[in-house]
Amino acid sequence: MADPNPKDACGKRKPPLRYAPPALLLAVSEVMEVGARKYGPFNWRDSSVNLTTYIEAAQRHLMCLQDGQDFDDETRLHHAAHAAACMGIVLDALSLGKLIDDRFAPGAAAALIADRVARTGASPSGTSGVSGMLRVSEVEKGL
Repeated sequence: MADPNPKDACGKRKPPLRYAPPALLLAVSEVMEVGARKYGPFNWRDSSVNLTTYIEAAQRHLMCLQDGQDFDDETRLHHAAHAAACMGIVLDALSLGKLIDDRFAPGAAAALIADRVARTGASPSGTSGVSGMLRVSEVEKGL
């Protein structure tokens, strides 16, 4: 077998973008364009933003989607794309230190879900392959 291309070796250490579906990026970019026209492009990079603002916005879009409405009345874009865009802003703001964590004190949701899984015998799928920026241990350490 021939020696591997040095670019291949370097590329293997970088985030595997091939696992992000192009449909996600395409749909979210349309929503982000609407937001850029309305609020300014990447406005959350200029001023810090509250986490709950984007959690609640995503939840509203997901509730509409769950309740049978696929497309947002104002933008005519898919509610799933709006929810994903909200989370994209959260991740970007977090990576830049521009996210204000204004959540209430932690509750028991994760423990309640784990208890339900244990009681029903369901086995959650593993996420050990999730990329490094937001691993729980790093977030808890404040990195």
